[in-house]
Amino acid sequence: MSKKGEDEIENNFRMENAFKAGLWYTISTLLVKSISIISTPFYTRMMSTADYGISATFNTWYSLLSIICSLNVSYSIGRAKIDFGPKFEKFISALQIICSVATGVIFSVIFILYDSCKDIIGLNKKAVFVLFVYLLFGTVVTLYQCLYRFRYQYKQNIYISIFITVSTVVVSLVLISCFSEKYMGKILGTTVPVVILGLYFWTKIFCCKTVPNRDEFKTFSKYALAYSAPLIVHSLSIYVLGQSDRLMVKYYCGDSVAGIYSLAYQYALLISLVINAVNSAWNPWFHDNYALKNFSSIREKIVPFLILGCFLGVGCVAVAPEAINILGGKEYIEGVHAVFPICMGVITEFVYSQYVIIEMHLKKTRYTSLGTFIASLLNLLLNWIFIPKYGFVAAAYTTFISYMVLLFMHYYIIRVVLKVHLYQDRIIYSILIGLIGISWCFTKFYSFILFRYLAVIVLIVLFILYNKKFILEKLLTFRER
Repeated sequence: MSKKGEDEIENNFRMENAFKAGLWYTISTLLVKSISIISTPFYTRMMSTADYGISATFNTWYSLLSIICSLNVSYSIGRAKIDFGPKFEKFISALQIICSVATGVIFSVIFILYDSCKDIIGLNKKAVFVLFVYLLFGTVVTLYQCLYRFRYQYKQNIYISIFITVSTVVVSLVLISCFSEKYMGKILGTTVPVVILGLYFWTKIFCCKTVPNRDEFKTFSKYALAYSAPLIVHSLSIYVLGQSDRLMVKYYCGDSVAGIYSLAYQYALLISLVINAVNSAWNPWFHDNYALKNFSSIREKIVPFLILGCFLGVGCVAVAPEAINILGGKEYIEGVHAVFPICMGVITEFVYSQYVIIEMHLKKTRYTSLGTFIASLLNLLLNWIFIPKYGFVAAAYTTFISYMVLLFMHYYIIRVVLKVHLYQDRIIYSILIGLIGISWCFTKFYSFILFRYLAVIVLIVLFILYNKKFILEKLLTFRER
């Protein structure tokens, strides 16, 4: 067989693995989210609002500190798989050590300064110690999830997700019923399953003899920190982009309006569950094919990938009135006006991430951080100007605008600064403009339920027809098995 034929077979094999991974990631993500939603009423009935608020504060601090304690080294894993090959597992072990040392140093500082900043932290010392343990082992679990993802070992990742979700619910409910301080039962229930997995992964590196020697550790550390350190600013800026609007709506408009906006925001973010799950399979495939210079394959596959995201975005906007009514009731129905811009922001973020992945593959991560930092500052400025004047809907539009600016910045970086011409950009922007136009039209027909649902059915049929060949191939493969 010719070299070209072998490469094509290998590429098809990788694509098949990526498809299976994406499908199962999506199923497991929806399952995990469903379990989380079902378990929430149990927590709220067993805990006071104050206890539930403390546990929410604990989770917020975890989200923020995980960026700093991990030094974002997980971002380097996709490229490191290509650069280090047979030493990939030793690279992961080096990252474990880096994250653990960073976590220890950061929490040493927190404990020393605790008395002077405990009001800002909002947690007592016991909870802060549990947070330290959670981060110490949580970063390790995240690293191994990345390892499995980039090796297309999706089953291991699914097992991890289901184990953490189910055991967290079971352990939390048991401990909440046992503890007088209900919040402590909840945060310990969240932490214990992650500690069990973290201990397993620490044991694994010694049993499998993947501990790097001094020279290897130095090489791996230098590589990971040079790649990932600039992305700390990127991740913190993304955090600001995702959180600042809700905080500023609460500040300017009050708790009631903030609740309406938060529900609309959480509904719109359901799109990202599926997109992130599919992205978990797409990113490893992208890195492998870019390294092999299979540019035509990437260019071909990116279009249906983006159409899938846009299709989900349109669907989310189309059924927004009914969805908001089911989730929150009539008192939350005003939030429907924020769904369109929030959904468009989520999809725009999805589109610009396809340019960011090129920057990351080429190890130009400083550009990634610069763009996100500027967009987060713009978002804060626009929120400050428009939320007091126009209310919570303005927050949704300012976030959408900030993501659009970020998209154009990354397009400029890729096409002009790095001079990479990978995608058919006109097609990508045409798809995005079509998404915005169709979604906007749906908002004008919110009073006409029958018309909207007929239009949704038409779009579903068109989507199936567009992907007919792909769907038939997968059904045929499934039947043969």
